[in-house]
Amino acid sequence: MRIIYQRNSDIAARSSGHLWLVAFVCGGLLGVAIINFYVLPQNTLVSSLYAVPIMMAAHRMVPKGVALIALVAVLLYLATGYLDRPIVSLPYGAVGIILIGYLAVALSRERSAALARAREAEQARGHLQQFVSMVSHDLGQPLTTVAGYAQMLSRSDDRMWSHGELRALAAIRDATGRMERLIADLRDAARVGTGHFAVVPRPLDLLDVSRRVVDEQQATSPMHRIVLDAPERADVEWDGVRTDQLLTNLISNAIRYSPEGGEITVSVRPTAAEVTLAVSDEGIGISPDQQDLLFRPFSRLEPALSTEGTGLGLYISRAIVEAHAGRLTIESVPGHGSTFRAIIPIRGPGSP
Repeated sequence: MRIIYQRNSDIAARSSGHLWLVAFVCGGLLGVAIINFYVLPQNTLVSSLYAVPIMMAAHRMVPKGVALIALVAVLLYLATGYLDRPIVSLPYGAVGIILIGYLAVALSRERSAALARAREAEQARGHLQQFVSMVSHDLGQPLTTVAGYAQMLSRSDDRMWSHGELRALAAIRDATGRMERLIADLRDAARVGTGHFAVVPRPLDLLDVSRRVVDEQQATSPMHRIVLDAPERADVEWDGVRTDQLLTNLISNAIRYSPEGGEITVSVRPTAAEVTLAVSDEGIGISPDQQDLLFRPFSRLEPALSTEGTGLGLYISRAIVEAHAGRLTIESVPGHGSTFRAIIPIRGPGSP
């Protein structure tokens, strides 16, 4: 019953807004008629004045309403000219108002169609987010069971297993780890834009997080040299878990798109009000026409590399930065690497 009540309230509010709009436009038409009839000199009519309320109606009303307003405008124009001021050019002014009304109706139709498409797209996005959230939840439960049994088997005596069985067990653990990361990314992606993607800022030493993430990522890719360029300490008030996720995403992205290896630099530059966290690589680089696609979900660079990944890392990274009231930028030259910079205020929103 509460949901029905809310919907009825929304309908009533929209209806009230429409009534005010109709009253405002009709008042505008009446005002224009009064100006023509009483204010302007005799034998002078300004038909273009009627374009103002007609175009106002086109901006907010449905096509039928706009057509009705245009008809009323034509009748008022003819009435003011017929009653007191017979003018030879009166029919031409009426034709002008009719043309303006036609254009206004066409504009209203386009606006209504655009609004309908926007509503359909928003509904489709909501359904997709619900589906992704449901799938990630349903996949997580059986995966937890598989990961638990794999961990239990890995703790048993290695002498019980042959070399092939040990390799199979390691492959199971590796696959479950990738699936867990994928499910976490899907869950986060489903929350972005719904108001449920939140951060909890707490006092944090950014250098501790940076060192830990750099060490973890260095262990995954011996062919890359990851360098941390930072001061001795950088105190911020950010969400520690999300900061770890942001750095992990940016560094793993740099590793993924530096297939020939090379150096990756992670720099931390604090100022009095904000911190610039940058990750630079010497990889394939990104062309300007592809940079706009990077932060969209499930996007991958073309030509695609034989790399793992969901295409959600940068999409989620931007959401993390923006949730901290910051911004994420990119500088890149094809063939010469890329630099991602997260510029975030030292005190995150909602900091204690």
